[in-house]
Amino acid sequence: MRQTYKSAILAHPLDVILLSFAGMAALAYLFIPTQLNENFAPFIKAMPIWILAGLALINRDVPSHKRLALALVFSGFGDLFLSLDFSGNFAAGMGAFLLAQLAYISCFWPGRHSFAMLSTSKKMAAGMVLLWALALGLWLLPLAGKLAPALAVYFGALTLMVLLALGNTVSNIAKIGALLFLLSDTLIGIDRFATVLPSRHLAVMGSYYLAQAMLFWGLMQTVTDKKI
Repeated sequence: MRQTYKSAILAHPLDVILLSFAGMAALAYLFIPTQLNENFAPFIKAMPIWILAGLALINRDVPSHKRLALALVFSGFGDLFLSLDFSGNFAAGMGAFLLAQLAYISCFWPGRHSFAMLSTSKKMAAGMVLLWALALGLWLLPLAGKLAPALAVYFGALTLMVLLALGNTVSNIAKIGALLFLLSDTLIGIDRFATVLPSRHLAVMGSYYLAQAMLFWGLMQTVTDKKI
């Protein structure tokens, strides 16, 4: 069976304008974060994600557009909380991202396939993701202290999201985005609980912005043709 996907965005000038603003904000936060006003930097960090949420919400041709918008809204709040300086900001950010993962799970759930229906390559990819998550948990959870239970729940939801994406009818763009999300959060976990990573900012935020963009782009596509 062959599937052809058609993007539900870039059909109107407003889409192009908003995506341009999102791209500029992401590049600013990636490459000149220290030059941004410290009061506005957290909002600039979240702005690209919230712009994508708005685009998802107004493009009603995609069945999952509301759930995708919700995932992006919660992600933006996660970005904001992690950037603000207050007691419990990491826990608040992780909670917001947990809600984002649950919303992404709801996006992928309708198009899921059973494990038996997956190709050999997809079964191998799913196995590697499970091994990755297990190894990461065995390494980081003992180092996370009181956050260990919450971290386990979050990474469990993130792993489920990635597995559902891999065994799904969505385009490969969304599947790669899910894997990049796992990579970004892996880097955050290692940097926070195990060892400081060099070039952390670019590695984490670069993979994160790319992950969200690819999840958005992939989920905002619709199947236009099927041939058996």
